Amino acid sequence: MAGIDGVVSESERAVLDEMKASLKNAQSGGIKHWSLFTRKRVETRSEAVHTAPNREQYMDDFLKNKIYYDVRRRLEQENIPTEIPEVELRRLSLAGGLMARVAYADNQVSEAESQIILGALQKYWGKSQVEAAVIAECSAAEITKDIDYYRLTREFFDATTEDERVRFLDVLFAVAAGDGQASFAEIEEIRTISQGLLLTHKQFIDAKLKLPADKRID
Repeated sequence: MAGIDGVVSESERAVLDEMKASLKNAQSGGIKHWSLFTRKRVETRSEAVHTAPNREQYMDDFLKNKIYYDVRRRLEQENIPTEIPEVELRRLSLAGGLMARVAYADNQVSEAESQIILGALQKYWGKSQVEAAVIAECSAAEITKDIDYYRLTREFFDATTEDERVRFLDVLFAVAAGDGQASFAEIEEIRTISQGLLLTHKQFIDAKLKLPADKRID
């Protein structure tokens, strides 16, 4: 497909390399709970890039904003009606990625944790069950790959207010304790995210202490 016009550009070659990496990752494993939702990823992405009216922007998202790219394509390819503005959809994709990052800190995403992510997207951001499911599924599918965590955190910082970031810590701790108890690895992941969001140590501790002692491993 990339060579159909007789020339393979550098940007197209980068996309092909990404596809190869995706196939390799799929063969070696991933989050089992989410395997159902990673079907036809490579075919869908390739078609989307080559038929997009703004091809260069799609390629940029493909390479740099993978979660948002997947969410957008899933909504379009599956004809899921949504009125979420692009700016908000990008912010939700970032939030989903950070929640999935916490859930996967101990190398597994439990069903309970996945339900907390779904619920958070519905409760705190007012999304429908279908919209929330797409965002959560795409976030979890990408979080095991080579996501640029610095970019993920920085862009979420740019897209939110300090008050929103503080309240988001409560959501992250709820995700961590979704399977009954927040593990040490999950808490440390939240600490790292908190620092990346330029929140204070006190703000982090205040959010942490909202979890009962028997719900966390300090």
